[in-house]
Amino acid sequence: MEMAYEITAYKRPRRLAVRTIKDAIAAQSTETFDPVPGGTRMRWVREVELRGIFKLLAPLLARMLGRRLDMLLATIKHLLEAQETALPHA
Repeated sequence: MEMAYEITAYKRPRRLAVRTIKDAIAAQSTETFDPVPGGTRMRWVREVELRGIFKLLAPLLARMLGRRLDMLLATIKHLLEAQETALPHA
């Protein structure tokens, strides 16, 4: 499913906020990045409002999106760990 987003806030390198525009699923998302010992903590908050027929499909969509999110986060973790092992250590 293709979605169009609008950036509503951007403060590099700490914060990015977006919202959907003209979609059957209204969503707002904010990602924040904070330094912590040994790395960066990412926090992702997403608010979703289903419209039209999608309201009836909410349980199915929640499971489907949850699995996709799990896969996405596992991929990000894998890429970051691969990058860490490829970097020379001081």
